[in-house]
Amino acid sequence: MKKSLWFAIIVGCLVFVMAACGKDTESSTQATKKEETPADTSSSDTSEKDSSSSTEKKTLSKAGDSLKDPNVGTITADSVKDNSDKSLEIGDLKITFKDAKVLTATNLTDGFKVTLNDAFGEDMNEFTYAQISYDIENVGSDEIKKWNGFETAVDSEGQQVDLSFNDTLGAPNPSATEIMSGAKVGDNMVLVPVLKGESNVRIKAADVLKDSSAKDFLVRGKDIKIDLY
Repeated sequence: MKKSLWFAIIVGCLVFVMAACGKDTESSTQATKKEETPADTSSSDTSEKDSSSSTEKKTLSKAGDSLKDPNVGTITADSVKDNSDKSLEIGDLKITFKDAKVLTATNLTDGFKVTLNDAFGEDMNEFTYAQISYDIENVGSDEIKKWNGFETAVDSEGQQVDLSFNDTLGAPNPSATEIMSGAKVGDNMVLVPVLKGESNVRIKAADVLKDSSAKDFLVRGKDIKIDLY
């Protein structure tokens, strides 16, 4: 399901963040991936006098920035916090963080309300979440056979949250990803529901699996605290 919805809540963050609204300038696959995800980049203008679509991308780069996503609603950045000084190593997997954006989606479209209901099992008129972006790299000599991204979060009040809903929202949080030796994969992102003003959140990465013949064929996942404000 993750591959079918891809990037529309926020990014700014649904980044990797992140959804473009052009209608005719993208392939059908890209359009499907971005259709109902929170977004960080999106805004498009079509002129009646011009048959081609003109797409203007906007990034939520600072607190107070806002954009309208036709697939989601109005997305406003409550906070944008640099986390580039943070990294996590799990065996041969190196995770380098970039930033964390606290975004609030309001004036939700009917379609996105349905998506949120599918993800959380409740009706919502507003959705606040942290969009945490990161890059990954296999720094070892063996192929990583499987890594499932970030699976669990714990908020500042100690409440644990299952992050499997990222699949439903189409966030680019890896699932059963294989990473070749020396390979880098950028523009990854995980979404975490948070309260406005929440200072930080702790996220836990999945185990790293290699071929069963490797000495370190399984390395247990680790957690890290990410600052939000």
